[in-house]
Amino acid sequence: MQRVKRDEQAKEIINVLLAEDAPIQRIALIDLLQLCNYQVVACETGIQARDELLKTENEFDLILLDLGLPEMTGLELLQIIKAIDKLKDVPVIMMSGDDETETVAACLNAGAEDYMVKPVNFKKLQGLQTFVKKKPKPRNSNQNEKGYYTIVRNIGKGASGSVELVRKSTDQELYAMKVIPTFFMNEQERKNAENEVSLLRVLTAPTIIKYYESFTENESLNIIMEYAEGGSLTEKISEYQRYGTQVPKDQILAWMAQLVIAIHFMHSKNILHRDIKTQNMFLNKESVIKLGDFGISKALGTHANFAQTFLGTPYFMSPEVIRGQPYGKKSDIWALGCALYELVMLKRPFQHDNIQIIFEMIQNKPYDMDQSVDQDLQLLIEKTLQKDPNNRPTVEDLAAIPCIEEKINQFYKDHPNETNLISVKRLQLGPQLQPETTEQVQDENYIAISADMIEKIQLRKVIYGFVNQIEYIGVLGQDIFSYLQNTCKNQLEIQQIGQHLLESQLIIPLESQKDLTPNQYYSFPIFLQFIAANNYQKYTGNSSDLMEILDKLFKKFKEFQKKFVDKNTIKEDILEQGFKEYFQLTHLTTELQKSTMIDYSQEKKLAAYVNIFQLMRFHQSLTEYFVNKLQKKGVKEEPKSILKTIIGSILPPHPKKVDFAYSINKLITTLPQIKHGMLRKNKPAPNFHQLPNNDPRILTLDTRGLIFIFTEEYQDASIGLTSELQYLEEKSVQQYIQCYIKQFILKYVCLDVIEQEIIIHPLCQTYLSDFGSEKQLFQWLLERMDDGYNKEKLLNQYDQQDFYIRFKNPNDSTKQLKN
Repeated sequence: MQRVKRDEQAKEIINVLLAEDAPIQRIALIDLLQLCNYQVVACETGIQARDELLKTENEFDLILLDLGLPEMTGLELLQIIKAIDKLKDVPVIMMSGDDETETVAACLNAGAEDYMVKPVNFKKLQGLQTFVKKKPKPRNSNQNEKGYYTIVRNIGKGASGSVELVRKSTDQELYAMKVIPTFFMNEQERKNAENEVSLLRVLTAPTIIKYYESFTENESLNIIMEYAEGGSLTEKISEYQRYGTQVPKDQILAWMAQLVIAIHFMHSKNILHRDIKTQNMFLNKESVIKLGDFGISKALGTHANFAQTFLGTPYFMSPEVIRGQPYGKKSDIWALGCALYELVMLKRPFQHDNIQIIFEMIQNKPYDMDQSVDQDLQLLIEKTLQKDPNNRPTVEDLAAIPCIEEKINQFYKDHPNETNLISVKRLQLGPQLQPETTEQVQDENYIAISADMIEKIQLRKVIYGFVNQIEYIGVLGQDIFSYLQNTCKNQLEIQQIGQHLLESQLIIPLESQKDLTPNQYYSFPIFLQFIAANNYQKYTGNSSDLMEILDKLFKKFKEFQKKFVDKNTIKEDILEQGFKEYFQLTHLTTELQKSTMIDYSQEKKLAAYVNIFQLMRFHQSLTEYFVNKLQKKGVKEEPKSILKTIIGSILPPHPKKVDFAYSINKLITTLPQIKHGMLRKNKPAPNFHQLPNNDPRILTLDTRGLIFIFTEEYQDASIGLTSELQYLEEKSVQQYIQCYIKQFILKYVCLDVIEQEIIIHPLCQTYLSDFGSEKQLFQWLLERMDDGYNKEKLLNQYDQQDFYIRFKNPNDSTKQLKN
């Protein structure tokens, strides 16, 4: 636990409790929070954070919790906070790289004020001051929810419900109330709808229709939102059509900038709108455009999805969604482009009475463009209406286009009290950049660049701290620039590749600086044990069955293994040449982040866990091999600077060795957890923190003897690389285990009836709890040994203490032992 204080004379100190287990992210957050003039108490685990919160002398104004804390998760700690009178009103902000609706909704429903998607930047942390000033709104819990509101008139109807203009009895202000019938929903669909609505409370950007509250009454979900007096953008476009005039360029760019602010805020939280269209863009009395009506059609299941998607908004659907591909951020950009086109041309880009023809036009036909239209507007339309989503800009790219950036800056100048500032990185998207100079390098090429960089750049030992020292293997930013200058064609390519390597976390800053700068130090995932081996970057594909993913991975890893293993001997020269292929294989394992185990039997779970254990052990052995080889080539020790000494002084001394881990179905899972928690049914083991007893991953079938597949514990360490990978199906896993049991007994168990003793490898003593007692182990072994022994007599002799068990490796004995 770290306690970090700012200058005692500083004004308006805000006391923050930060709970973040990743050391580098914790350091970066502490730095940024201090810059915001916060006083920080930083904790590494949920238990540490809980204990700090319960101390009577501590008073916190704000709590920042990482979702994936060890010992006690962020969600578990949040539930405790909200149950304690002293803490329940302290605003809690959750932090996570997870964008799953159910996870986020669970936090918000448990009382979190907001959540932030990591990495968190300075602007986001600055904005947290608004939560500190918030006061809970009193409400008479006995008063009818809907009784607060009187319906004035109906102002709209849609596929999923109606919108009523209502007046609130307590302040006489006007609000829009969206009424969504729920009588047709099943229980899961109602829950999904409530989860989606709970996300609306964090959408607090200045150009997003504000959400106030929601409640369920009379079989309808009622959502209270800001009322925009100026009506929808569709209505405004109709006015221009009636008068036969064009929307001025300056007004179009101002509205586009305001919509970019809204979409940027959503996408920064990994929230998709899914129903962007001019009907869902509203104008207030100052003519500021606000994005609203966040369609909860996703949550409404099949009953509302079809109508909402195929009847309500076919004109704004992107080509990839029509083809059945998942809706993503670039689909929101397409819909924004359709709205822009409609503003410019006063008609939709693709329009027809037949929906199938509309879909055909969207996928294959160009849109019409009047060449008299301003070039800036033409360029924006061209960028946003690219058929291939990979060629469309991100919302950050749009914000960096000069004509949009200018309007964004003007908006904030006109609205100085807004805190949700948009931070843009300047990327030129103008016509001067030709496609060939901005050609995207595929992921595998970036991985190859990273691998090549590690082999060629001078590695450095970077030491942080003075008394409490932490050592990292890293590189200097200047060396990265020198490498890129020798491999890239021009400065633009250097910047693009450097930025991509950082964003994809193939290069990781060791200090708070998030950009690539010459004098800062950086490292790579292979050297940072606290990052799960397959979790250095987020897998963005669809979820897949765990066993199917493992089958693919085994084929790739086995193919690699065959190249350097010959008759249980490692061909060092070939393995050393395989460093880039090792990087590519590591990247393939990121798919496990979104693996699923739906309707798995206990036998199938067993097969999956044994497969994962094999793969992780092999992957770990490869990583250790290459790290050792790289370090032997020479690591230069860097002189300590004052900055590194200060940073190190607030870190714990020498972080303990972190167990090799994968992210599996979004849970960080270590090798010991696979080995002892799941396969050994959560039995105790040295240096193993047991899983919660109700963890559904723990097997319930008989797993005695599984310890014998852990060959690295009783054979040469190289076994991790040379043991042949065998992908196991549900029907073959028991045969595989029995084979290992038989081999172990033949080699490491010696029964000597003359000496009246059985010599058993000490591995069985270490994991005696798997069998219950020494006698039960003895009996279990006898049942699996060759016939010829009077097993009942031997057990009786053991009971009478005339037969003994010795835990020793029989192969180390000087005696001639019989087997």
